[in-house]
Parts: sequence; C-alpha cells; structure tokens
Amino acid sequence: MWLVFLCMLIAFGIERHLQAKKSAAASQAITQAVSSLAHQDESHTYDLAYKSAWIAIRHDSVSSDAIEQMLTNHHSRAEVLLFKPIQGWTILLADELPDLSEPAEDDRLLMMLEDLSKIFGEVQYFANCRTVEYYAWVKYTEGKMQRAYSYVWETMLNEGEQTKSEEVHVPEYVSEGELLPDEELVLAIVQDWSILPEGLVLEKSIKTS
Repeated sequence: MWLVFLCMLIAFGIERHLQAKKSAAASQAITQAVSSLAHQDESHTYDLAYKSAWIAIRHDSVSSDAIEQMLTNHHSRAEVLLFKPIQGWTILLADELPDLSEPAEDDRLLMMLEDLSKIFGEVQYFANCRTVEYYAWVKYTEGKMQRAYSYVWETMLNEGEQTKSEEVHVPEYVSEGELLPDEELVLAIVQDWSILPEGLVLEKSIKTS
C-alpha cells in the first residue's frame, strides 16, 4: 500500500515525506491530504487520472452505507472519498486501501473488489503512478474476476484473459517479450473500460470509526 501513498503524496505536492514512504508519517500525511480534499467546497472539481489509484463502479446510485459496510467488513480504516456519479459511473478514492504492489496485499484488495461487484455489478480498479512505476487494471463483474494485472518495475499479477482493449493497445508496449506499461497505456484501457476520472465533484467523505 505504500506505493499508492507515495504516488499520491507527490500528486498533492508534499514531496518532503518521500523518505518516510513506509513509515507512519507517510500514512498520516496521505490521510491528511485526503482529508483536506474532503473539505473543498462543492464547486471544486478533481482530476485523478495521474499519480493516483481509484475504484470505478458502474452504477449511478452508490450508497455511502454500502461503502462504509464494506470497509467495516474488511477491517479497513481508510477514508474514502465518494464522488458524484458521472456518465453512469461512480468513482472512489481512498487513502489506506491495500494495493497490488505486494503479493500479501493482493488478496485484500481483490476481496474488496469482489464484494463490491456482488452488490453493484461491475467494479474496476486502476493505478497510474509513474513516480513509483506502479500500474494496474482490474475488472470484476457480478463477483467474478474478469481481468487483473499489476506492474511494479515488473509484472506482479497477471490473471484472466486479456481484454479487447489490451489486445489493441498492449502490443506497442511490449519489448523483448516483456510488457512495459506507462501512464498512457493505463488511460487507454480506462477509456475503453469506463471513464477518465476527470471533472469529478465530491459527494461525501466516508470513514469508519
């Protein structure tokens, strides 16, 4: 999870915490950053496509109670920013969710996505963090994993069949048989699968006690 912390710290302009990327200080810093976003006025819009990781839910009526229950079920104290629906999709951003940068973290995040998809149908997760070379795209439908890929300097997770989007875009990022993703590949897949997380308006900040 520290990779997403680090990536988002940079995105929010607090690079002074870089040396503490695995420490409690980094966790506290990103928590404060997300908390500060939660207090922006309603006219503020958010663009999360770069230096970020987010969850996209194909549903325009995502209950904050359902998200809070999911956090409770998975013993997570993450603060989640729930954005207003856009084009039939709801975007979530969180400060302390597990990620796909380490095998020990994989199952925790994938179980969360699985549970969300059982409730809302289709759920996706993306990471697009150039600074730490962390890229990921995951899709669940009706509680079943369709595709899961993550990269941190090398391929960490590769499950399910390539989607049509990947078949189109991935070949140009393969060198000597190895996939070398970057920000633009992630965003190409995002646009084919769902929507770019841009022009978002905050609806509610959710945090379990």
